[in-house]
Amino acid sequence: MSAETELKLSEAEYFFECMKENRHKNEVFIYNLSAFVTAYRSITLLMQKEFKRMKGFDEWYKNKKDSMKKIEFMKLLRDKRNITLKQESLKPNAHVKAEIKDTIILSESIKFTVYNEEGEIIERKKVNSNGKWVDITKEDSQKKLNQETAYPKNEQVSNNEMKLEWDWSFEEYSDIDLFEICQECLDIISKIVQECISLFKVEDLK
Repeated sequence: MSAETELKLSEAEYFFECMKENRHKNEVFIYNLSAFVTAYRSITLLMQKEFKRMKGFDEWYKNKKDSMKKIEFMKLLRDKRNITLKQESLKPNAHVKAEIKDTIILSESIKFTVYNEEGEIIERKKVNSNGKWVDITKEDSQKKLNQETAYPKNEQVSNNEMKLEWDWSFEEYSDIDLFEICQECLDIISKIVQECISLFKVEDLK
């Protein structure tokens, strides 16, 4: 049997994963952030309700509570939850970084053709990949014709790839990644929940 407190922790972890998966979707991210801070704050509230009848719990929890009060990030998430209770939306800062990769193909090449007095071609040369002049064969001529059909002379063919990276932060800690704050608080509360369950057996609550 799982403690209700442990299930509430799993709920907070679930919404945290949803936040990471939807970090590039502004509104969806904020919805999941709101659900996360609500579930996160409810963990200790549910813990007190669930284990208050257990011998030694009150003293144990008082020490944990005093320790948690000293952690700024945990206080921050409690404050954010209070904002949602006042029916106000959370307004984290979004930072979007754009990285553009542009590939350009040029259709022009360097070549020359020599004609005789009758206008007949007697020599055709081009620059190869090593920068040396070489003769243009019939196969080269046909290949060049195909290239010019696909990419008209002097035309640039551009292939743009854009990558967007979304970073989020709370206004109070604009220089710290929001996910780092939430992850740190989750790690702390997870250890507290596991310690609580190990000290105060769920089976004894029946």
